[in-house]
Amino acid sequence: ILLAIGGLTRFADLIATRGQAHLPLAAWVPGLRPRLDTEAVIALCAPRPFTMMTGDRDPSAPIAGARTLIETAHRAYGLYDKDDDDTYTRTVFGGLGH
Repeated sequence: ILLAIGGLTRFADLIATRGQAHLPLAAWVPGLRPRLDTEAVIALCAPRPFTMMTGDRDPSAPIAGARTLIETAHRAYGLYDKDDDDTYTRTVFGGLGH
C-alpha cells in the first residue's frame, strides 16, 4: 500500500509559489527536475493500492499542484479501471495545513 500524506504537490507549483530556495532535497536530483515532475511518479503507482491526503492550506504543497496530482492519479488508475474503487483514494482536507 502506498501512502502520501502532506507536502503533496508538483515541484513546478512549489517553485512558482515559494521559489527555488524552499525546495526539498528530492527536487535537486541532478537532471531530474527538467525532465519530469511529481505527476510522473504518481502515475507509476497505478494500479497498486494508493492513498493521497493533503490539506488545502499546506504551505509546502500549493493546492493547484495537489489537484493536478489528484487528476493525474485519477487518469492513471482509470487505465486499470481502478479510479472508482478503494484501490485509489484521495482526500483534500479543507482548512488544514501541513
